[in-house]
Amino acid sequence: MKKRKTLLVAAMGLVMSGCALVGLQADKNSGVLALYMDIDSEANHSLPCRAIAFRMKKVTDENGTEDIWSAESYFDIENQAAIITGIADGKYVIDNMRCFAKTRHVFNNFAQYLDIPTFDIVNIYQGKVTLSSKAFKAGQSLDKEKRVYVQLTDAGSLKQDKLADVLRANPSLAGWELIKD
Repeated sequence: MKKRKTLLVAAMGLVMSGCALVGLQADKNSGVLALYMDIDSEANHSLPCRAIAFRMKKVTDENGTEDIWSAESYFDIENQAAIITGIADGKYVIDNMRCFAKTRHVFNNFAQYLDIPTFDIVNIYQGKVTLSSKAFKAGQSLDKEKRVYVQLTDAGSLKQDKLADVLRANPSLAGWELIKD
């Protein structure tokens, strides 16, 4: 009986901590991309995406590119931050973003994600967190169709500074250097 209670308490702790930023790997073998989240709170709806991912083209020395999809992001809605981990260091061209549907959400034609064309160039450094110059903006329209909109917009230096403050205050990110892109 005591073992069952311990498991229940541990499971409840994991569920209750679900929306906080997670810690990063201690080994720092890869880089991290952080974005400011600009959620339309006036629409009084939750974020339509459970996660986002980017198609990143790594720029190689031969002026070629290598396509990869980033890992899915972690969101911290309260602190307006999105984190994408496990990115190899290098220069990347981002040309597509995916918004993965939340549970019980359906996109057109029952798609599991929305593909959104976009453009950005980022430099990722091993063992460092790159603060993107772009902000992830999302929301839903107020009409009866409740259309979802998702895009990357210019974050501006104030939003980058706010993102940096949030990340510095997170103890699980201690020891990671922050770099503005």
